[in-house]
Amino acid sequence: MDCPKCKLVSPPGAERCDCGYDFKTGTMKESYLTDRDKQLSKPQIGVAIIASLLVARLLFALIKTALDENSATPAVLAVVLLAGIAGFWIWKGRASRR
Repeated sequence: MDCPKCKLVSPPGAERCDCGYDFKTGTMKESYLTDRDKQLSKPQIGVAIIASLLVARLLFALIKTALDENSATPAVLAVVLLAGIAGFWIWKGRASRR
C-alpha cells in the first residue's frame, strides 16, 4: 500500500503510515517518526555509502598487497582497521540510545 502523503510503501494490512497518514480515514495523525528519524536525510546516507565503499576498497587493497607480498603486515592492518570501524559503530549505536 503506497502512502499518498509521503509515497512510502507500507505492508498491505497497515492502518497507518510512518508519516502519520491514516489509510482508513484518509486523514493525517501524529507521526510515528521520532525527531532523530526526521533528522536523517538522504545526503547523509549517500555520504555514508560512499565512505563505506572507499573503506572497503582500502581494505581489499591491503589484503591484496598482503597476498602479493606474502606479508602479514598489510593483512593485520586491514583487520585492525576493520575492527576499529566496527567498534566505532557499536559504540556510536550504544551512545545514541542513551
